[in-house]
Amino acid sequence: MKITGLDTDSYDFQFKSIASNDFDQTGDNYYQLGNTVDVTGIQDPIQKAISITSMSMGTKYCNPKDTVLFHTWETYSESFLLTLPGELLIDRWIEFSPAPPAGMEIDVYDGTSNIGTVSQPTSGFWLSEGIGVDRTALENESDHDWIFYMNGMDSNEYTINNYAVSTVTTFPSEYTGAVSNEIYELATASTTIQDPIQYAIDNTFTHTFQYFTTFR
Repeated sequence: MKITGLDTDSYDFQFKSIASNDFDQTGDNYYQLGNTVDVTGIQDPIQKAISITSMSMGTKYCNPKDTVLFHTWETYSESFLLTLPGELLIDRWIEFSPAPPAGMEIDVYDGTSNIGTVSQPTSGFWLSEGIGVDRTALENESDHDWIFYMNGMDSNEYTINNYAVSTVTTFPSEYTGAVSNEIYELATASTTIQDPIQYAIDNTFTHTFQYFTTFR
């Protein structure tokens, strides 16, 4: 049985063996075979994940060492299903527009824990690949306070899009017809950012005046 178009709710399905001489008509001319009814619960894990995942951007800072940083909060309003496939993984896709300058690095923190550095980020990259870690199972996810410390910025203004994305490398065999390597957007948040120190450097001008003295 293949079910498509489910929403976020959980549903109970009843399965009965029925005997009848007219399945297309309503009425009492059918007979249940056996005394038991099989009931199974079903829920679309991806739609559920989308409905309970949210992201938001926090205040941007520039510290005296000319490092620009911003927060991204990723929160889950409730727990996932216990039956969520372990093969359903979580990652973050980060986009810069325009592309970051050469030599830029991003130190990534989850709360107070430094989890890695993205060296020379491109205009779009997977966070897991950038810091060299494996994607984790979506069923094990909890809230995150991501902090991105950007070093080596120039004076340009950048738009940064941050996506929480679920993807499946390979579905288990019981998920017949599921598409491997499909990408599902769970939540997204955007911000614009600019290095105020570099902007001040590039937009501060000095003028040299020449004074002439006339002797009479």
